Amino acid sequence: MQTKINIKSSLRQVLAKRNINQTGLAKLMDCSPSNIAQIGNGSSLRTIQAICDVLEIKASEFIALGEG
Repeated sequence: MQTKINIKSSLRQVLAKRNINQTGLAKLMDCSPSNIAQIGNGSSLRTIQAICDVLEIKASEFIALGEG
C-alpha cells in the first residue's frame, strides 16, 4: 500500500507551528514568495531538505506531517 504525502500540508503545519508565513519563509530561504507557493507541485528532495534545514526540522518529521 502506498502512502500519499501532501507536501503543502506539511509546509502549512510546520509554518503554523513556528508562526512563520510563506513570505517569512521566502526571506529565510532568499527566494520569492511565489517560489514558496509552488512548493508541493513536484518539489524536489533538495527543495524539501532546504526547507527542513531553514526551519530546523528533520525531513522525516516534515514528511510525516503530510502523510495520510
